[in-house]
Amino acid sequence: MNTIFSHLGTLQARIVATHDERAATSTEYALLLTLVAIAIIASLSVFGNQLTALFANAASSVSP
Repeated sequence: MNTIFSHLGTLQARIVATHDERAATSTEYALLLTLVAIAIIASLSVFGNQLTALFANAASSVSP
């Protein structure tokens, strides 16, 4: 009977450890996604006018 409880305790510890790892991983992905979004917004703020001119020039050269 004690071995059953021992196995159940081990199983419960594994489930808790797995859940904690998943929560940490999803938090890390959320932080990474936030940093990427901030980098994109910052780069568009800095280079926005230059990119607009570049694409407008490219579009005018492609149009018939």
